[in-house]
This record gives sequence, C-alpha cells and structure tokens, in this order.
Amino acid sequence: MNEPEKGEAASFADFLKKAFEPAISEMEDMIAKRNRDGISTPPQEPPSLFAQPHWLISSVGGFSAFFGALTELVPPGSSLRIEGNPYPDVEQGLRPWLREPSQKTGRFWRTLAKYDLPVTVDNMAELARLAQNHAEPEVADHFVVMHEDEPILHWYDAPSDPIYVSDSLDEAKVARFAQALGGEMKKEAGSASD
Repeated sequence: MNEPEKGEAASFADFLKKAFEPAISEMEDMIAKRNRDGISTPPQEPPSLFAQPHWLISSVGGFSAFFGALTELVPPGSSLRIEGNPYPDVEQGLRPWLREPSQKTGRFWRTLAKYDLPVTVDNMAELARLAQNHAEPEVADHFVVMHEDEPILHWYDAPSDPIYVSDSLDEAKVARFAQALGGEMKKEAGSASD
C-alpha cells in the first residue's frame, strides 16, 4: 500500500470510530446499567429445528394463511412466540401476551418485542384479521411454536425464509399445512446428521 492509500485508510478508520463512538458508548452504558441494577438477561432462545430432522416448507404465502392453518397443524396446548416491532394496532392486539417490550438499544436500532400466546382458534383468527391489513414486517419478523417446552415450528425472517416444522408432527398434517400456505414441502435430515 503506498503512502496516500495508508493515509486514506487511517482517515477512514478515524471517521468510522467517530461515527460509531456515540452508539458504542450508549451500548456500553446500557450494559453497565443492566449489570448495576441486577436486571436479568432474557431467557435463552429454544434450540433451532434446523439441526434436527425436520420438514422444510418453502415458497410460503402470507401471514393470514399461516395463522389460519396453524391450529390444524399443532397439538392443543401449543404456544406461539412472536418477535417483531408490530404496527400500533397489531401491537395493541398482541399487548396481553407481551413478554419483553421493544426498547431502543442504540442510536439506530431497537430490540424486537416478544410475545407468547396460546395457539387457539380465536387467537389465530384475530391475528389473521390483523395480518390482512398489514405488510408482513408490520406484524412480525420471527415465529416459534412451542409444545411441552420443545420447539415444533420455526419461521425466521418471515415471510422470506422457509418454515421449519418438527418431524415429530404428523406428515399428513404438515402436508395440509404446506398446501394451505401454497408452499412446497420436503424432508431434511438436519445439520447435526450431515
């Protein structure tokens, strides 16, 4: 690298340091306050289905179809974990199930709010109704369905990513679920067995 390039790289590094210094300082202050006030860390995320044998459902339609078909797929007693920064009327509908509120964690970003609600016909019908009037990012970013403390469905970065469904669920039910979403279903061994 010649001398002008070294000077340009150093000045760019200085620029980046100055640009991000306030955000880094805010984050350090927030961590120090959390440690000082004894605020507990959030609960650990459930293990991913990606590493286990699972069904992969790709090319999925919208959230309304997802919520509408979910009660036919999962066993009674299942709960839906939702993460996102929902639009105000969606947030209002989800408020009774708020687990961790969204909060500003820096100058340019926010943490995702987290909700836990039972998968019931009424709850899913209400979510489907709310989803009909909003683009997907205005509803949620991530879904996990839990049953007896085990994940049975993951949908990261919804709606663009595929849905992972536990192979412990009945294949015929998974096939009907995939069909209701207009998706394509295939069996995968999971990364742990590769």
